Amino acid sequence: MYKKTLRLSSITITVGVILLSCNTRTENIEEAKTNLTAKQHLNVRKETYLTDIKIYRTETNEKVVINNLSITSLKKRIENDKEHSNSDYYVKVGELDRENNEMKRIMDNYTPEGKENWEAFKFEFNLGMDKIENSLEILSTKI
Repeated sequence: MYKKTLRLSSITITVGVILLSCNTRTENIEEAKTNLTAKQHLNVRKETYLTDIKIYRTETNEKVVINNLSITSLKKRIENDKEHSNSDYYVKVGELDRENNEMKRIMDNYTPEGKENWEAFKFEFNLGMDKIENSLEILSTKI
């Protein structure tokens, strides 16, 4: 009788452990699925962020080229205009040319350091580009 009770207890404990481990496996599978989904979401966000940088670089390069064309045009207009040929306008255009080239260098040398840093960089960079573009527009109306 004692042996039957001991055997029955052993079997009960063994079955209990097996059932508990099955639940743990199911929980582990669910946790692994959740982790995989989180990693996939993170990868998609990172890809989106890197794509945003590539697009912004392309747009910025286009703006720099347009600014260079405006600068070249202004320089020619100043050289052809006897009244402004020795004026501060030529100096101002040269300064804008240097600033434009510096902005291109800054963008070319930018290394991704996280989405928050990217947003801050982009905000400051836009301010610099807007300043150059506005200055070029103002000069083009004066010359």
